[in-house]
Amino acid sequence: MLEFLRQLFRSRAPVPPVVVRARKGAELPALVEVEAVWHPSGLRRAYRARHAQGLCILPWIADSERVSLTVRAAGADAALEVPVDSAREGRAFDLSLG
Repeated sequence: MLEFLRQLFRSRAPVPPVVVRARKGAELPALVEVEAVWHPSGLRRAYRARHAQGLCILPWIADSERVSLTVRAAGADAALEVPVDSAREGRAFDLSLG
């Protein structure tokens, strides 16, 4: 029982932000728009980055298990799903827009 309580109240390190670099071929778009849906809460957020050179940094929403992203730039788009384990590793994602 004591071990259960320790795990329940143990503070966890915060999950690092999600880093995505969008590109269309060799082009790194100046304007990038991202729609994010955090699961299981269903919380939706829209982000826009100007002069971004394709780079987007999104904060991780606490208690989320994964985030579904739709990234739009330079007249193209792509989807990406990031599980919390990949975000915890601090991985950056290179996303090719189609």
